[in-house]
Amino acid sequence: MSTTFRRAGARRALRATALALLTLLLALGLGTNAASAHADLVATDPVAGSVVASAPTTVTLVFSEAVSLRSADSVRVLDPQGLPVDAGDPHLTGKGDQVQVTVKAAAAHGTYTVAWRVISEDSHAIGGAFTFSVGAPSSTSVKMAAVLRPDPLVEVLDTAARTAAYLAFALLAGAVAFTLVCWPAAAATRALQRLLMTGWCGLFLASTAVLLLRGPYDRGTGLAGAGDFSLLRATVEGRFGQALLARLLLLVVAGALLSLLLSRTSADDRQPHAARTRAFLAAAFVILGCALCATWSVAGHSSAGVQPGLALPLDMAHTLAMGVWLGGLVCLLALVRSEMPAQAVRRYSRVALVCMAVLVATGLYQSWRDVGSWSALFGTLYGRLLLAKSAGVVTVLAAARLSRSRTRHRAPETSEAVAAGVATPRAAVLVGAGPGGAEPGPPRAAPADRAPLRLRGPVLTEAVAAVAVVALTAVLTATPPGRSAEAAARAAAQAARPVPAGRAVELTVPYSTGGSAPGARGTAVVSLGPAAVGRNELTLRVTGADGQAVDVPEVQVAFTLPDRDLGPLQAPLARAGTGQWSAEAFLPIAGEWMVSVTVRSSDIDQVTESKPLKVG
Repeated sequence: MSTTFRRAGARRALRATALALLTLLLALGLGTNAASAHADLVATDPVAGSVVASAPTTVTLVFSEAVSLRSADSVRVLDPQGLPVDAGDPHLTGKGDQVQVTVKAAAAHGTYTVAWRVISEDSHAIGGAFTFSVGAPSSTSVKMAAVLRPDPLVEVLDTAARTAAYLAFALLAGAVAFTLVCWPAAAATRALQRLLMTGWCGLFLASTAVLLLRGPYDRGTGLAGAGDFSLLRATVEGRFGQALLARLLLLVVAGALLSLLLSRTSADDRQPHAARTRAFLAAAFVILGCALCATWSVAGHSSAGVQPGLALPLDMAHTLAMGVWLGGLVCLLALVRSEMPAQAVRRYSRVALVCMAVLVATGLYQSWRDVGSWSALFGTLYGRLLLAKSAGVVTVLAAARLSRSRTRHRAPETSEAVAAGVATPRAAVLVGAGPGGAEPGPPRAAPADRAPLRLRGPVLTEAVAAVAVVALTAVLTATPPGRSAEAAARAAAQAARPVPAGRAVELTVPYSTGGSAPGARGTAVVSLGPAAVGRNELTLRVTGADGQAVDVPEVQVAFTLPDRDLGPLQAPLARAGTGQWSAEAFLPIAGEWMVSVTVRSSDIDQVTESKPLKVG
């Protein structure tokens, strides 16, 4: 009978796995057009790689979503010698999706580097660099790699602290759940008390380390910045820092509840208030666990991008299920030599099954949301890390299955007491119940064979793979999602490729500056091809009132997208002949753009006229 049930369970597991894979296929195949969760740089003024006739007074960066600034050097403009020429006053404009910085006067000719580092809506730091030239391109002493990445030591320590925080949370959440649900009397054992205290202290210290390292990580400075109070203050003013402060405060509350939990020993079970106390602690820890999970979710990928209202609670459920499952596994291994009743293991088996179902369901949704396509899954760093994490999960489950199969034939009478996916051979062999289950029976001696040694390999593999999965999760939280990385790559490729052939659109713009100099009245003809998203060739012809080409002291062309509060994006004009100018215009997104032509006919006579232009 038991063999039949096991085979039925195996068939159900295979069907569930097939359904999960089918869901992932459909999700990755159909969800390719949703928005990303990271901000992307979509336009710059001056245009990246362009050559302008004179030094700009400001440099503007336009992003795909609102961003925030952490310091006065969030945008740096460096001259060919690597010296800063910006005024150190970056500020947000538009709808918070544009960053502008003032350039000091009298900038020399040559190639300039703009290095930037801002905070996207999901609280992660993003950065990059581009160049433009004044007069003509030149050599530059600026190394791109030096301005794009944070200090390597800070990056390693930040990843280690994030990983430690996840592991400590799993230990804390799993130990609490195991005590309240599986074996209340475990609170009186030194092993579980050590696990609880290790989880609490580890999470508190790791969260504090992440808080101190956030400033140097965002700024791209060295480890010495961890003691900079100004960086710490900038961190706590942002969403990420506030989430960490909330986590530390919640841990103070958790400490008080843990002291109450540890004071509830098995002797208290005979007291009439024991059941009420356990119910209160269970409710309090559920609320506290959800709140702790929220401190990760509100400052992570789920807080921005596709369906944040659904992604936030599912991400919290994913984190909590991971903690209860992995921490419970550690509890079983730590208490395997204790007089643990088989019923406790059976209870954990049911809890682990629920946690695994939640992990699979929420993990599939997160994969669709953050990756979205097969190309992003295999072609981006986030997608490859996600594949590695999935391989780690499969390794954990395979090792657990091997442990269970090796245990079942050694102790068939207690095979039902083995947790799903958990190897607990000594618990299954050393503990049991007496006749009728009324009194605990004498411990049964372990068989005099090498069964424990045969289980050491699978259990060790399971533990190492589980730690690797948590470490990869920590790295994924700081990596741009596959959707964002793929969108940024497409935008970069589009900006770099030659202007495609296509029909040019002509706009005729009559003007009058009100002056009397030649060219004070006339017509400006703007030709833009192919009038599409990306790079466009622009030509400008200016004719006087007599219809003949005429030179004017100054002419400018700019593009504005009112619906997105985007622009003005200047097109750097180069003289191509009498009354003729040419330029390259980069239009990052489709929409109803306004083309503004500014004509100056004398020192005091100037006018700006605009015409609409549909792009895309």
